[in-house]
Amino acid sequence: GAVIGWTIWHQRVIYYKDRYDSERERLALRKHFDYVLQYANDIILLMDVDLNIVDANDHAFEIYKYNREELIGSGVRLLRLPGSDDQLKEVLNLLEINGAVIYETIHRRKDGSTFPVEISARVFEIEGKKYYQSIGRDVTERKIIEEKLNAILERYNLAIKAADLAVWHYDVSNNKLVWDEKIFELYGVTN
Repeated sequence: GAVIGWTIWHQRVIYYKDRYDSERERLALRKHFDYVLQYANDIILLMDVDLNIVDANDHAFEIYKYNREELIGSGVRLLRLPGSDDQLKEVLNLLEINGAVIYETIHRRKDGSTFPVEISARVFEIEGKKYYQSIGRDVTERKIIEEKLNAILERYNLAIKAADLAVWHYDVSNNKLVWDEKIFELYGVTN
């Protein structure tokens, strides 16, 4: 009887130790994800099917300049420009079809100032209820750099055209030589 009692006791110890370890691991993962959510450098919003903000990370409050009471429970339209409903409908359509979408739009802060934002959004379920998650990044600096690069490229193209030079370059992404029209004229070849 003592051997059977000890075996049952030992099995219970193993069972409860496994449950304890599993629960401790689950809590560690939850704490990790809560930390990531709160302190990420991106704007993270969780919205219900009516597009009301259910939760947001600290960075969202910093960027939009709303406090928790003002932002949580409000509709996402609070952050969007007036007249952008068509884009929002299109994004929701794509979300329903694909489950995820990446797009750029303009958002506004509490003070009315605006900024370009790139959003990665997805739809998912928690306990049978559908939610939308968006992770946004302020792309103001990227847009400024893109504008500068486009201006440089435009000046370069004007200079080449004005100099009446034949130009070619190697396109690394496509592994091809690219020739401009002047090369074809110079060698009497048609494109």
